[in-house]
Amino acid sequence: MEDEEKKIYIAMHDEGHEYPKDSIGSVIGAFDTRDEAAACLMLTGFSETDKYGNFWKGRDRAWIHETSFD
Repeated sequence: MEDEEKKIYIAMHDEGHEYPKDSIGSVIGAFDTRDEAAACLMLTGFSETDKYGNFWKGRDRAWIHETSFD
């Protein structure tokens, strides 16, 4: 049996600063599913996603960074 690639979804935000990559920012939390990460952002006051997949709370941009591990 082959091992499945495990994924983690990290809710992050930039506190109003623009970073060159979505892997740089402040971590809000790490989750097993994208839906859990999105729910966390919504519960902490961020809007639904814009057309680029970003969440917003004023000038504070948030996003979900997906990473995988074995």
